Amino acid sequence: LSSIVIAIIFFFSSGFGPTASGAMTPANTIALIGALLVLLAASPSHAALEVIGSGYGRTGTDTLREALNELGYNTYHMREIFNGQLISDVHLWHAQAENNCADVDALRDLFEKGGWTAAVDFPASMCYESLMKAFPDAKVIHTQRKSAEQWWDSATNSIMIVGKKFPFNIIYMTVPFFKAHKSMCDAMWSFVLGGKKVTIHDVDFPHGYKEEFISAYEANNARVKKVVPKKKLLVH
Repeated sequence: LSSIVIAIIFFFSSGFGPTASGAMTPANTIALIGALLVLLAASPSHAALEVIGSGYGRTGTDTLREALNELGYNTYHMREIFNGQLISDVHLWHAQAENNCADVDALRDLFEKGGWTAAVDFPASMCYESLMKAFPDAKVIHTQRKSAEQWWDSATNSIMIVGKKFPFNIIYMTVPFFKAHKSMCDAMWSFVLGGKKVTIHDVDFPHGYKEEFISAYEANNARVKKVVPKKKLLVH
């Protein structure tokens, strides 16, 4: 039953089609793989975690996950948390969101013990700077949309609202894994908004916070390009 629920949630959170989901074309995917090969071959990393994704969810992170896996990486993504029902990971990310990603040792331990060699998408991307401290030799791949409005339209038709829809709103309040996941998402979105407490079941969420979310998205794009050394960064 849990596996069926997970599959349904990912169907609905995908955005109902290529335009809404922002799925890349085959040509763009090939270009991405080519760019990855150039970046990763330039100075190979021997860290447990070799690739860190700094882009928000709904910026092509699942396509990036697929591309990295094609190149032989074991890629951590929200999908892995769902598919494996990794409730201990959910608790860890909840704590990280509440302590400003300060527990670098816990992050290092998660990826080393899990055997993950790449990490993209939320929730890992919210802690990209701490992951850079844990794995200083890792490369950073930043995915972004053509505009903040495009990201907003995609996110508010998928990951930001799936937990508000029936029957998911009931599942998220009753099934233990999903209750924990909902709490993690609340903490994650609060982190994105700079510590402002929000919950996905708020009547005003997410549309009542549009300006703040767009500002946070744009600020993240700018900060990544400021703090990540150019030789270690690929923006796609």
